[in-house]
Amino acid sequence: MKKRIFLVIFMVLILTSNTIINAQATNEEVEAGNKLKLLGIYKGYEDGSLKLDNNITRAEFTTLAVRLICKDNENFNNTDNAFNDADSHWAKNYINTASEIGLINGYPDGSFKPDNQISNAEVLTVLIRLLGYDDTLDVNKTWPENYMDRSLNLNISDNETSPSIMSTRGNVAVYISRCLTINMKKSY
Repeated sequence: MKKRIFLVIFMVLILTSNTIINAQATNEEVEAGNKLKLLGIYKGYEDGSLKLDNNITRAEFTTLAVRLICKDNENFNNTDNAFNDADSHWAKNYINTASEIGLINGYPDGSFKPDNQISNAEVLTVLIRLLGYDDTLDVNKTWPENYMDRSLNLNISDNETSPSIMSTRGNVAVYISRCLTINMKKSY
């Protein structure tokens, strides 16, 4: 009986430690996150951390995308609300600017769902639009395959990137960091 209890406790510890290890940000994510923090794209949390293993919301990512193109929205006073559920959201100005310049789309009901998580496919779609490569998509493919292929071709993503998985702050840091080395085809 004692052997069984020991074995169960041992297995729980092993499984738990593997889960903890897998949930931590990779070295590439930490390096990218720190670079983006130095550039002022990532601001971090009050405790100074970037929480790279946390999933990222649509509002958080939209804010990063707007910062990436040097649009300091903290000083903007957008009066037109692009979406019916973002008019009192902390990221309202970033969301409205991103909508105005064609980086993001909402849902058919007029909402943006700013606090929902965002998938890799959605993140990579916005980054391809931001860089100006959305006019070079394979017309024989549909979304998200066309954007995923273009992001792979530009070395923003890799073969392991799943379009339906929700992005983490660490994933996004790597994608944005890789975008910094790509010539933009669009100016803002």
